[in-house]
Amino acid sequence: MVSIMKICLIATKFYPDHVGGKAVYTYNYYRELRKRGYNIKVLTGLWNKKIKDPNIIQFKIIRKRYLWIITFLLFTIKHLIFNKYEIVHAVGVREGIIPLILFRRFIATVHDPGSFQVNVNIVQKFYPLIISKASIVITPSNTTKKQLKYYLPKLNSKKIIPILNGVDLDKYNPRNRDKAEKLKRDLNLKGKVILYLGIIKTYKGVEDIIEAFKLVKKEIKDVNLIIAGAPDDRMKDRYKKMKNNNPDILFTGRVSDKLIPLYYAMADIFVTYSYTGEGFGLTAVEAMASGTPVICSKIDAYKEVLKDKAILVPPKNFKLLSRAIIELLKDDDKRNKIAEEGRKFIEQNYSWDNTIKNLIKVYRIMNKKLYKNK
Repeated sequence: MVSIMKICLIATKFYPDHVGGKAVYTYNYYRELRKRGYNIKVLTGLWNKKIKDPNIIQFKIIRKRYLWIITFLLFTIKHLIFNKYEIVHAVGVREGIIPLILFRRFIATVHDPGSFQVNVNIVQKFYPLIISKASIVITPSNTTKKQLKYYLPKLNSKKIIPILNGVDLDKYNPRNRDKAEKLKRDLNLKGKVILYLGIIKTYKGVEDIIEAFKLVKKEIKDVNLIIAGAPDDRMKDRYKKMKNNNPDILFTGRVSDKLIPLYYAMADIFVTYSYTGEGFGLTAVEAMASGTPVICSKIDAYKEVLKDKAILVPPKNFKLLSRAIIELLKDDDKRNKIAEEGRKFIEQNYSWDNTIKNLIKVYRIMNKKLYKNK
């Protein structure tokens, strides 16, 4: 039964056409399933460049707010009408509107509870309906499952299945240290390096990281802060002010995918300080896989995923954050110990083998449901 399953992943964005958490997530699902011989197609948008793979079906879209959603909907709906799949997996909530319109059974991935915790736009108002209509809901953690039940109390808990994300252990590896040192020289950085890497959104706590860095600099002169990543639309004006007001901080903007592992490996400390909206914390996991100690906010998702392998600081408290950074920068032995234990922890818990095995179990459950209903 499993060998003949036809699987369709629906994703608005896909790597390497687009770099972002969901795009990379979908790419890894596709890559790992193909390795295991599964018959799989991806329906996605064409944003920057054509992917030369017949199994990746890209649709040209109108690159304007909301109009791109309409064009994506029309193309994917047309494809699904003329092509039959045993498994339709919407790898984000908004993608789930497509099989919902077609009255198809589908799996939906809910990456985080952010849509319920931060400002909601017009599209996100449909999310509760999409999630409730999905046959199976995949979350990246038990924390996200609990949060979904909180926001949607009528949602059937049995159909919510947590599958922890995987990380590419070869790509994110301490062996990148030598190349990372060259990058550090190229960037003309001297002394210790603190890194934030990721999209810059209102809830990510980047401004708190900057305020903490100012206090760190008063005590440790030879230290650098890198803010790597681009702002979303809501943060563009504030991001410009951050750059203008902090000339001693390196704001890189979007970092190319090839350089991201080197940034992780170059850092002495990786800091991520969201106060809400996180379902897993992929950048923290990637940093730990790279052999870099992590300081992060003490929120439920990070506590579940990172356990005691990261230093957890209460959110929205830049003074406490600065103390944690200072103490770790001053203690080389502690940093090395956290780095070594973190890498081992990621190897044991977040390999793609474990993730895909659990995903295939979900597909088998879904497939059995479909055959029973025929």
